[in-house]
Amino acid sequence: MRNFARVQPFSIDESFKDLKNKIFKNHQIINFEKNPEMTEAQHLFEELLNTIPLATPGKMFGANAIKMPNGKAVAFFKNGILIVKISGETLAEAEKLSGVKPFSPKEGYVMNGWIEIPFEHKNSWKKYAEISCAEVAKLEANKKK
Repeated sequence: MRNFARVQPFSIDESFKDLKNKIFKNHQIINFEKNPEMTEAQHLFEELLNTIPLATPGKMFGANAIKMPNGKAVAFFKNGILIVKISGETLAEAEKLSGVKPFSPKEGYVMNGWIEIPFEHKNSWKKYAEISCAEVAKLEANKKK
């Protein structure tokens, strides 16, 4: 006999932000409240996820990611760094920031358009994440295999 977790009900009076902070996972609602064990950078990433319209949580390279409804990743967070996909003038502008470099998941391989923005530029994280969302939202949805 299967043992299902009890799902917490929500009320009509809950705000959209409160509901967005809850997602279903394995028949449970996970509430992403501020965890005192999280770093300031992790809190900022979670805040981005909760404030960007249509953003959904996901994974990329084993790290927490922001995805759009089309299933495409917009940004992800790894080792205190925000990694976003941007292009054109926005990419050229971001590359001028100190410490910003192209994202390389493994030695000798660079992912085109993906850059690492260190925490020292935390005030720019939201700007670049939103620009990335706008670009990625235009892409065709991932096809189910």
